[in-house]
Amino acid sequence: MSRKREPLIRRTWPQNPVRLSRGRRLGLSIAALFLLSLIHVHGMNRTLVLADRVEELHRACEALQRSVDRLGLEIAEDNRGGRVIELAGQRLGMVFPEGQTAVLAVLPAATRRGGSFWTYVENAFVMAAESLQRHLGSSAQAGQAAVADSSGGP
Repeated sequence: MSRKREPLIRRTWPQNPVRLSRGRRLGLSIAALFLLSLIHVHGMNRTLVLADRVEELHRACEALQRSVDRLGLEIAEDNRGGRVIELAGQRLGMVFPEGQTAVLAVLPAATRRGGSFWTYVENAFVMAAESLQRHLGSSAQAGQAAVADSSGGP
């Protein structure tokens, strides 16, 4: 039994489904060109606006840089010639101590967690000895100055 094959039906689309007249095609072409030109003009306008904004930000950046340079110069002038010491005396009432100043060095002492009792005792003795040496040195200098003043009398 042989079956007959049914012939294939080919459906074809029309070559030009919408028939446009020459005038309509020209009108659509002009409309497409107009739309593309509007898009182009909008892009150019946006580019110019952004370029103006960049230029404005550049000018503001230069102004800020000039301000930073000016403030840096003021800071340098204030640090020069004892200006900080002068301002500390005027505004804060700070003065240099009179006479000999002692500098205390804090040695690492024993703590509850790590150091031993003997480390604490050793540090205490070292600090006491340094304090005594400073005191004896200052009193010896004062005694020598007193002897020099008294020997030069009439």
